[in-house]
Amino acid sequence: MKLFDIFLTAAGNLGRNKTRTALTILAIFIGTFTLTLTNGVGAGISDYIDRQLGNVGPKDLLIIQAQQESQSFSSGEAPKRYNPSKQKASTVAGPGVAFNMLTPNDLAILEEDPDLAEVQPYFSVAPDYIEGPNNHKYQLQASLYPRGAKLDLLSGSQPDHSAKDYQVVLPVSFVNSLGFADNDAAVGGRVMIGITKPTGEVVEVYAEVAGVQQKTLISLATGVGLNTAAAQGLFNLQTEGLPENLAKRYAAASAHIDPNISSDDLTALKQRLTNKGYLPQTVSDRIGIVRQVVDGIVVVFNMFGLIALLAAAFGIINTLLMAVQERTKEIGLMKSMGMSGSRIFLLFSTEAALLGFWGSVLGTGAAIGSAMIINRIASNGFLKDFPGLDLLAFPITLIAGIIAAIIAVAFLAGVSPAVRAARKNPIDALRYE
Repeated sequence: MKLFDIFLTAAGNLGRNKTRTALTILAIFIGTFTLTLTNGVGAGISDYIDRQLGNVGPKDLLIIQAQQESQSFSSGEAPKRYNPSKQKASTVAGPGVAFNMLTPNDLAILEEDPDLAEVQPYFSVAPDYIEGPNNHKYQLQASLYPRGAKLDLLSGSQPDHSAKDYQVVLPVSFVNSLGFADNDAAVGGRVMIGITKPTGEVVEVYAEVAGVQQKTLISLATGVGLNTAAAQGLFNLQTEGLPENLAKRYAAASAHIDPNISSDDLTALKQRLTNKGYLPQTVSDRIGIVRQVVDGIVVVFNMFGLIALLAAAFGIINTLLMAVQERTKEIGLMKSMGMSGSRIFLLFSTEAALLGFWGSVLGTGAAIGSAMIINRIASNGFLKDFPGLDLLAFPITLIAGIIAAIIAVAFLAGVSPAVRAARKNPIDALRYE
């Protein structure tokens, strides 16, 4: 019997006892449906997080800060030795609390590291307001977007960090408030930013709107994004006239690393910078806890799907054992006509794989259909504040992997009955009543 004939025979044998076959497929269907939905949740959220990473910076970005020292003192505690090399800036954390800043000397040290490229200071700015075509002033928070960041834009383009002109990316919530008709109308328009000099003088500068950003979950900025020219220009204005040791202080620096760097080399680089008194973080480090929580939830949910699949595996074993018993004489006849034990094993194994195939295809199909409804309800309901987030996503690799895994489980479940059928003695099988 040729392989194609074995396949056709196996497919036909599944129809001999339609009720038993249907119940076995149903058990596989339930397990597959559960696994597909739970992995779909993980894939959907992971895809959203990956897109949000573009709002923070590229994967090869390393954000470096100075290590912070505790500024609190308990009664009876000896004072800490003063380190004049550490530049500090006051914060709103409370009286006596300061934040260690980076200096030009720190930037020079970082530039000497062979694994760091394009070391740039992070220009922390505190503008007063932003004004659009309607001539209304609004409170403003703004920050520099790192080079290579891929913002999730609704309109326009990424800010050009090589441009000399000031460019900004507006959050979508700013568009109408500033007086632009829509997102497309905002792109190419001009806004005015007011910032106060150390002398108390308020200076106004103009910037071009490069793009409009989708509402995001993860971002370095809570307001307007600036290109390098705009961030540096505003920084220079707010520090104009200050002594150099006060003006050239940076909350952080950014650097690029080899995107193909191994985890061991990255760990060594981080440790080397830590030993020098710095706190290095990749983009993934900054939101790593979010991904860990999502992965943990998916693993817990997958346990339920695996339990259902375990029950389905026993169902496959039971179905094929009963089939072997019912077709004992048939097996004896096939053997007496010259069919080898390996072909009989392959016949029953194919039946098991077909059970897994139909159960997995129907299960994934039902999960995808259900996901379309769930995503629509969720996007109009509890996920309406997270535009662009599909609660359930099913990349083709995920679906193919689940189907292949279920077929493999079904095949393994059918091994024992198939071996029993292959080992039957043809004479005893023909005499079986």
